[in-house]
Amino acid sequence: MGTYSAVAEVTAGADTTIMNITGGTAARVKVKYISVTSSSAPADTQTKLQLLRSTSVGTSDNDYTPVNLDPGDPKSADATVKTGDFSGEPTATIVLHEFALNQRGSYQFHAPEKAEFVSTVAANNGISLKCVSSSGTPEINATIVWEE
Repeated sequence: MGTYSAVAEVTAGADTTIMNITGGTAARVKVKYISVTSSSAPADTQTKLQLLRSTSVGTSDNDYTPVNLDPGDPKSADATVKTGDFSGEPTATIVLHEFALNQRGSYQFHAPEKAEFVSTVAANNGISLKCVSSSGTPEINATIVWEE
């Protein structure tokens, strides 16, 4: 079991997936930490986001290689990460967490022990971070740390 991270940057918009992490048939994705900020010029823009369980990978040309936080642990053999610019959105099944933020602020979530957001073990199942709505189009920067 290892701990991994991935980052993404996406222009906010309605129903825009920022990142989708799939664990595959041998591993579950257990979200430990989420950070969301904006790299755009300061403005009073409100954005609502959701963390969801997903049952499909979605279509994105942006494959991201998970970063192993402990170089001594094995590389993630099962997790695949896709980021931003999805031409086909991942299929979401359950909203696990919803939050909103002003572009001038930031958001961090630290999962309490035994209260992590966890995907099911099945082909193409995972966790998605999605922008549900936004009053503007700021760049959204996200980091997710998970354990397998």
